[in-house]
Amino acid sequence: MQNQVAYDCVQMHGGWGYMTEYPISKAYVQIGLRSTEAVVSRYAVSTKVDTLLVFREDASTPAASVAMADLPYATMRDVFSTHQFLMLPRLSSQSVFEGLCPVSVSRTRRHFCAVLFTENSARDDEARAALRQYALERQPSHATRGRPDHHSQRADMRHRHLVNYAYIFQEKQAHFVNALVGVSASPSEVHQHVAILWRSDSRRIKFTWVPKSWQPDDDSDNVHSSPEHAYLRYNTSSSVLTASIERLLTTDAALPYETELQELFDEHANCILWRILTRLSHWHEALWQSLSKGDLYVVFSMMATVVLIVGIGFLMHYKVWVYALTDGLGGGKEGDDARLLPCNQDSNMTSLHSAQ
Repeated sequence: MQNQVAYDCVQMHGGWGYMTEYPISKAYVQIGLRSTEAVVSRYAVSTKVDTLLVFREDASTPAASVAMADLPYATMRDVFSTHQFLMLPRLSSQSVFEGLCPVSVSRTRRHFCAVLFTENSARDDEARAALRQYALERQPSHATRGRPDHHSQRADMRHRHLVNYAYIFQEKQAHFVNALVGVSASPSEVHQHVAILWRSDSRRIKFTWVPKSWQPDDDSDNVHSSPEHAYLRYNTSSSVLTASIERLLTTDAALPYETELQELFDEHANCILWRILTRLSHWHEALWQSLSKGDLYVVFSMMATVVLIVGIGFLMHYKVWVYALTDGLGGGKEGDDARLLPCNQDSNMTSLHSAQ
């Protein structure tokens, strides 16, 4: 059933579902077909078990690979939770910030975030691409190539698990930028600078600025400026960033600045009506998938019983109200023109006057 649903979703994209050069065709691949042999061979996918591959920016190597005869939902959820962010995600909401920069109280095992300040402009694409490649090179699978000693491997693993990288749009997260600039000897222009953050609690952070801005070397004009080669033009900036991070990881050095942050602006937030409808849709879907046919009968019976009780109660209340109104205005004999007179203030009683 799951394979059929995924296959139908692929076909919604028209001819793209049949052309392996498009990303949608790689999101779901039905193995055993001649048209998918290249994908299966490229990633060494077993044809006998279900395989889950999780990719980040690097499409040549999966960030995670799980192969089982029957992939349980809990396993897939754990894999997606562990690899939910790209190598260089954007700090676009408070939830992303908390996921990338968790609170770490212990000074001996602090979790750091290196944040590049950029603008939502194409001129910063190269800087972001260079930092993305830098973060990729710091992965154990890349960083330990050619360095088999265990000390280097342990250092790279420590770097990978205790340091995350991200970038931010200055114009969209102005409160975040102002909080860091207002309490520190920040650069005169924070654009294309990197700040290393440590969240000491849920609202406060300690941070420092990397001494050199994240910019290409002066003599790097002869290096190809394509995204995959952009990292080569940032040798000096990369070395300074590496030295700053290693000093914080290997020593108990204090970060010089501290500030309190407001919640980050959610750049993906929809209007409140859409959020309510989305939440109701999620609840409906979760309820529909968790209930069996017998459970539905029970739920509908309970709902019908509640509606019936409320309806009977409303009907009885209405009849009592009509009876009281009729009894108060028409208490005389049939044909009498009875009317309710004002209260007599002397006797503090209400009198009925019947006219013939």
